[in-house]
Amino acid sequence: MFHRMLKTVIKKYSVSDERVGNRLGLTAPLDKYVPVCQRHQFETDEIPRAKKNGWPSDIDFAALPERVEEACMKKRLAAVMKNPTRSFFWREIQEDVKAGGKRAVMSTAAQYATFERTLPG
Repeated sequence: MFHRMLKTVIKKYSVSDERVGNRLGLTAPLDKYVPVCQRHQFETDEIPRAKKNGWPSDIDFAALPERVEEACMKKRLAAVMKNPTRSFFWREIQEDVKAGGKRAVMSTAAQYATFERTLPG
């Protein structure tokens, strides 16, 4: 997905931006390159972590309720609901709010970026 995004999005919207140490540098509008950077980070950090933890890369949503029951995830989810700070995603949102404020986090662009960042599989 990352390489496809590079080919389709970045190549289409990039313009030359030579800088010290990178005479072939490129730049693109913020709304075009941020999702690509986020996808790169996701593929570099989160996918290896998910594989290491044995998380599925393809989710069978029909079987999901049974898997949740079997894995006793109800208790874990209830604990997160009682104490949201236990949730990785909650902590990420809190950091985003600290960095950019509530309005920025609630914007359509930020919601899309969060969606992209938290995609399963």
